[in-house]
Amino acid sequence: MEENIPFDASDEAGVAGRERKARGGDRDLDRALRSMLADPQGRRVLAWIVRDLAGWFDRTFTGNSTTFFNEGRRQVGTGLVERLLKLDPRALGDLITEMTERTR
Repeated sequence: MEENIPFDASDEAGVAGRERKARGGDRDLDRALRSMLADPQGRRVLAWIVRDLAGWFDRTFTGNSTTFFNEGRRQVGTGLVERLLKLDPRALGDLITEMTERTR
């Protein structure tokens, strides 16, 4: 477990180490997402997150403060979709096609 040490942006070696650690985490996440995209059940979970949990295809405007909540949910979905598109430009189209086929 990492100690709670204040970050020193002037420490070039420390900054470089954090950047390397962050890139390693990104690679692990990308590997996990690729695995989910390769598996029908994984794609189903991703579609559920984007469509149902994040409400990515829903209207967000309500005329009151619920709009802010809805936009926050949708932004989570947008972050996931952007990541998927970087991994595989066809990923979103494939997910939408599969979602459509399941609802017929």
